[in-house]
Amino acid sequence: MEGLLKYGAIGLILALSILLFSIFKIAIKKESLTRHNFYVILIAMGFVLIVMFIGIMTDQLNRNKIEKRTSYAWRIYNRNGCCIKLPDIFKEKNITKNVQYYQTNLNQEISLKINCIITDFYHEGFKQIYDEELRKNESVTYQFFEKNIFVISGNRDGGKVFYLKGLLKNKSVYFMLLEYPQEYQSLFDEIITEISLSFK
Repeated sequence: MEGLLKYGAIGLILALSILLFSIFKIAIKKESLTRHNFYVILIAMGFVLIVMFIGIMTDQLNRNKIEKRTSYAWRIYNRNGCCIKLPDIFKEKNITKNVQYYQTNLNQEISLKINCIITDFYHEGFKQIYDEELRKNESVTYQFFEKNIFVISGNRDGGKVFYLKGLLKNKSVYFMLLEYPQEYQSLFDEIITEISLSFK
């Protein structure tokens, strides 16, 4: 649906541009709309429709290719006191003392971030962080809390899905935040469980 809207908008802009240019050209020359001019506009509109169709079909084929993939090469990353296993669609982009950042070439809006906060509190403070995250995120579709683990997932503005997991260990709180456009929901339905369980 997103591809249809994107290429539909591009096609509409091109079509309007061609139409306005043709009207402006005719007005400048002070001519009426001749059969020749009509055919030129018609051919241009047909070209716009072809470009739109090719764009939509290419977008759909790429999406189907992503969604039909069922096997991945997985890699384990041990960084900053925590561990996570990720499929080969993710690549390390930035690693600092307290932050790990991963992206994918599928879509620049897909990101996975892990950060660590060193604390001096225990389970009560961890529960406060969980409650605060729930308050910050109104469109929550799933929530889970245990002594040292919590998970919150839901939707953000702009059609994005988020998955947040928190861990408390060794007086540190680790957060794993995965964000992706809603159109990739079926892809992450396949792999999110394994990613989440590996984060420890």
